[in-house]
Amino acid sequence: MKLRILSILILLFSCLFLPFWVSFVMLICGVLFFESFFEGVIIFFLMDIFYGTELSRFFNFVFTSSVVAFCVVCVGYFLKKKLKFYR
Repeated sequence: MKLRILSILILLFSCLFLPFWVSFVMLICGVLFFESFFEGVIIFFLMDIFYGTELSRFFNFVFTSSVVAFCVVCVGYFLKKKLKFYR
């Protein structure tokens, strides 16, 4: 439990102060390490609220990193259910 709280705080720090790709790599590590890491979606949603800008290639949608984080968490969650070595 302490490790999970520490990883959430580190991910929050990286989303607020480090580049996007560092936070994204940390999200993938959290998804692979913990059973369900849905807190990452909330942290990326906060990052979109603070730093999100409209991107014309995504139809002026602001919450692109939140959607990407949600997709990564969902794919990791369902993929870990199918893999035999994760159980």
